[in-house]
Amino acid sequence: MCVDLWAPRPDALGADKGYDGKPCRLVCAKRGIRQVISRKGMVDHIGRWRWPVERTNAWLHEFKRLGLRYDRLVVIHQAFLIFGCAIICLKRLVMVCRDF
Repeated sequence: MCVDLWAPRPDALGADKGYDGKPCRLVCAKRGIRQVISRKGMVDHIGRWRWPVERTNAWLHEFKRLGLRYDRLVVIHQAFLIFGCAIICLKRLVMVCRDF
């Protein structure tokens, strides 16, 4: 795994029950990151914040080119990502305007 040493550290890490283990918690504690990790066997409320992200990823996976990266340059992939987001926003805007 490649770690960017100059990247800013997050204040908190939100994760689901799959990351509820000693190794993950120790790494966060060692780096001074507050842990918001759901515990196994308990009801979690982190899904409230994860759901919009997962929904948006599902919308972006409608565009097959974004599902698998065929492009060598990150700039090209980022351009298609922005284009996909623009199409998603346009579709949502058309749905909202249709109601008026």
